[in-house]
Amino acid sequence: TLRNQSGDAIADWELHINITGDCYINQAWNGEVEIHQFTGKDREKVQRMNLQNYQLEDVTFEYRYDGDLLIPLQQGDYVLYGHSMGCSVALETAFVLKRKNAVLPKAIIVAANRPPHLRYKGKQLGALSKEDLLKEIVSRGQFEKEILECEELLEIISDILYSDIQILSKYKRHFEEGTLDIPILALAGDADDDTPASDMQEWGKYTTGTFDFHMFHGGHFFAFNENEDFIEYLLQYVKLLKVS
Repeated sequence: TLRNQSGDAIADWELHINITGDCYINQAWNGEVEIHQFTGKDREKVQRMNLQNYQLEDVTFEYRYDGDLLIPLQQGDYVLYGHSMGCSVALETAFVLKRKNAVLPKAIIVAANRPPHLRYKGKQLGALSKEDLLKEIVSRGQFEKEILECEELLEIISDILYSDIQILSKYKRHFEEGTLDIPILALAGDADDDTPASDMQEWGKYTTGTFDFHMFHGGHFFAFNENEDFIEYLLQYVKLLKVS
């Protein structure tokens, strides 16, 4: 029975159930429900159906049937990847999900940035002017010649970068405030002076789960330019997560 603590009737309403572990849904559910089933094939199946009144041939889910319909549901398989400034976004997203008791990612992958508690050791980009910040970012590579020659586009990019850096410079997080219990993988380029191995190893303090670190050949943007070593390593890491 659904009650709203008033004398008013409840008309249209929705109940969202977040599956945090493997389970089955069966005919015990009454009324029409919309089911999202992750299939383990990097996609999900979605179908609205009445489990009290259906035709088996209309069921699009993976299911078991032995007189009763059983639809297996699993938590979603995904990872959070953050490169450079994105590391803080990935980490904080995971903490937000944890606070909301939501489905956590299989792992967090952070690349090309120190952990938050060591941010003071790097160049303080938040103190730079917009012009000097753009020069610093350009010096790290990955800016196409056509972009550098277009003043209008450069102005747009510099505004975005400056705003992002100002937000990031105010971000604070320390492992003593709390940790996660999911794997963290830290990646860095061997030519990136801002991410020495000793500092990148410190990412491991943000989890009670497993921690791995890998160094690639390259600078700050080692993951770009079709780096086959990086792509192959990442694919193998994710495959191992899916079977763990």
